[in-house]
Amino acid sequence: MTSRRLGLGIDTGGTYTDGVLLDFDKNEVVSAAKALTTHDNLAVGIRECLGRLAITAPEEVVLVALSTTLATNSIVEGRGKKVGVVLIGPEEVKDLPSERVLRVRGGHDVNGNEIESLDIVTLAEWVKSAQKDVSAFAISGYMSVRNPEHEKAARSVIQRETGLPTVCGHELTTELGFKERTITAVFNARLIPVISDLLDAVKSSLLASNIKAPLMVVKGDGALIHESVARLRPVDTILSGPAASVTGGMFLTGLGEGVVVDIGGTTTDIAVLHEGRPYVDKEGATVGGWRTRVKAADITTLGAGGDSYIQVGRDGVIKVGPKRVVPISYACHDNEALAMEISEIADEVVGAGSRTARGRKGGYWDPLFFQPVDILIPNGLMPNGLIPSGAAAGEPGSREYRASCDARSDERARDERSYTNIHTNSEKAVLSLLKDGAHTLRYVAAALNKDVDLLPIMSLVERGLVTLSSLTPTDILHVTGEFTLWNKQAAEAACLVEASRAGLDLQGFIYRVKEEMTQKIAAAILEKLLSLEMDKKSPRGFQEMSGSELDAFVRRILHRDGAEVSVVPRVRRPLVGLGAPVGVYLPAVARRLGTAVFVPPEAPWANAIGAVTGSVSEVVEILIHQDPSGGYVMFCPDERKVFDDLEEAKRHAERIAREMALAAAKAAGAEDPAVSVRTEESWSTVGGGDRLHVRTRVVAQAFGKPGWKAGLESRDVRS
Repeated sequence: MTSRRLGLGIDTGGTYTDGVLLDFDKNEVVSAAKALTTHDNLAVGIRECLGRLAITAPEEVVLVALSTTLATNSIVEGRGKKVGVVLIGPEEVKDLPSERVLRVRGGHDVNGNEIESLDIVTLAEWVKSAQKDVSAFAISGYMSVRNPEHEKAARSVIQRETGLPTVCGHELTTELGFKERTITAVFNARLIPVISDLLDAVKSSLLASNIKAPLMVVKGDGALIHESVARLRPVDTILSGPAASVTGGMFLTGLGEGVVVDIGGTTTDIAVLHEGRPYVDKEGATVGGWRTRVKAADITTLGAGGDSYIQVGRDGVIKVGPKRVVPISYACHDNEALAMEISEIADEVVGAGSRTARGRKGGYWDPLFFQPVDILIPNGLMPNGLIPSGAAAGEPGSREYRASCDARSDERARDERSYTNIHTNSEKAVLSLLKDGAHTLRYVAAALNKDVDLLPIMSLVERGLVTLSSLTPTDILHVTGEFTLWNKQAAEAACLVEASRAGLDLQGFIYRVKEEMTQKIAAAILEKLLSLEMDKKSPRGFQEMSGSELDAFVRRILHRDGAEVSVVPRVRRPLVGLGAPVGVYLPAVARRLGTAVFVPPEAPWANAIGAVTGSVSEVVEILIHQDPSGGYVMFCPDERKVFDDLEEAKRHAERIAREMALAAAKAAGAEDPAVSVRTEESWSTVGGGDRLHVRTRVVAQAFGKPGWKAGLESRDVRS
């Protein structure tokens, strides 16, 4: 019997670790599995996932590809090692993601000419002092993309004095933008140990399963790189998970044009496909409020997902998201005492028959900042009542699932958010009540004889000492029977409470919540498509709209009831739905936008599928400008060179770009990559009709599928 050639795709998400086996010869999924992501030890969740895939012939696996949210989450959460930053040149950069910063003399002008010599003495003295406080260095020189010699010289000094890992900004991007390039270099240095730990965990899990295929990693633009390259350039894996979902959506539907909508637990990610690839963010990815120069898929993230916090105000207005909480149906899974507390609140609320009735110590109350059904789950103490007796690893209610919902997912949480930081008697009183397990806010307020709005709940939540559980869209689906994994009765009781608060019956409340989710997703899709049109050929009025004005305009279009003018959108691109709850919401979204929708059966595993079906793509750009002193100057990623003749400069740039793109693609793991080179020229006309050269841009792209010959041994890739 001829053996198969299988690809193994793995996606380590914030909640789940997904795995798929894909038959490369038949282009079909052989098996798929999910396990809970175990943040304290990622290898546990990965091995659980691999075990559920039941890989009987590991020698048939010829390629492994990984997508992950780890880089993105690490930046958002402030994880990673401390980095010393060296700024070279006259411009000061403020508000950097590092506290140890040195600015030294040096730098170049826009033509790559030296402004002043590099102050090596000051640099050497500083790094000797700084090395005890940092684990790596990041170097960013002013106009280093036009001449990298000062960054290279500074790296030599740092490596001679310290031997610590050192990152240069010019090696990560060829784009201008001193601050953005500096931030990119800092994050790359910070993420090196974070991504290395993940890759070590993946490789150990693969070897434990006797899988020896090469390991690839998804970049933020959806392309693949060899794991050895990812260790050197971990910042390129920003938005890796969402990019993989886009690639998976393309593979599963065969569409080259469309809008990919991935509904997860915390967020909904939206990307637009054009000619078989997602649009790329021209300015570089923004993560955690930091603008970088990382080329990544242009993905809009909406704060609405299956675990979004449903809140009903005192005015009856329903709000979904953006905050994420633990679903009540899960918190009450195999915890009858907690479910009974929710049931008692429902009995009181239904009996009160009014949203404004208030009371305390067992009576119905109407909190200002919270919801009547909110639950406090203690972190670290993790009550027995939250864990079903005999729960298997990775199953709902197990320690692995609980860890995935635990805000203490990093070193900082364990160190800074410890119980030694409790300062007030109120905090101690609340935590004392939670020693034996989770309780509703109603229970805590009654036991302490205090108004719930006066309790230090947000302080405890923000410091990671407790996790909030409340009503979510996941609970709504339990009530409707569309998802029934956990405690349906507790979810229904919580729905009754919030429905009464909104002045609605149960079915009316469920309709309103689903309508709110549908509305938010439809508005985000329409706004994204209109934004793309604004960049191309839209009416002047759209171009002059601010973000808030565009958002209001879009929402007015979609709110048809009672409007003076009713507009029915007609979106040209079909929707591609990914994620577990997508079948509930996306058909309604598609009807509202006047377009078709595709929800492939394998949608829950789209990220892992996208990882293993991706390709290697490396791009090298070289610029040629006219030198004010005469001739033409070529700026390539590693050198600056002056030519007397433009045609000679172009030929040299095309050759160098082709060679560099090919070498980068091979280092990234491509086998026999194809290379295309295009040259773009800009000229202006001056007085008398003479033409003046403005710029020549040479772009080489190497593209190919990853090779299957190399094993899990790390490659020797130069930094």
